[in-house]
Amino acid sequence: MDFMQFIGGLKGEFLKQKLLQAGISPNDMQGIDFNNVQDLNLLAEKIAPMLIKANPNIANLIKQNSSMLGADKQKEVVEVIDAM
Repeated sequence: MDFMQFIGGLKGEFLKQKLLQAGISPNDMQGIDFNNVQDLNLLAEKIAPMLIKANPNIANLIKQNSSMLGADKQKEVVEVIDAM
């Protein structure tokens, strides 16, 4: 299951408010349909580096929890996170 598919199940306004609280600019969310998984995936690609840089603990949590994806995917996740 894609992370943003999980997030996509949440209500759009709730998600918008949480992103604003996390320091994401309304401009970064402009044009995003929060009921559309593809739009949410695009938004995630755009804001993930900002969120991870602003919250280093998130990077560690993602790395730790990526073990459920299997060894190859875990390695890929760790490499992507480390590259941000």
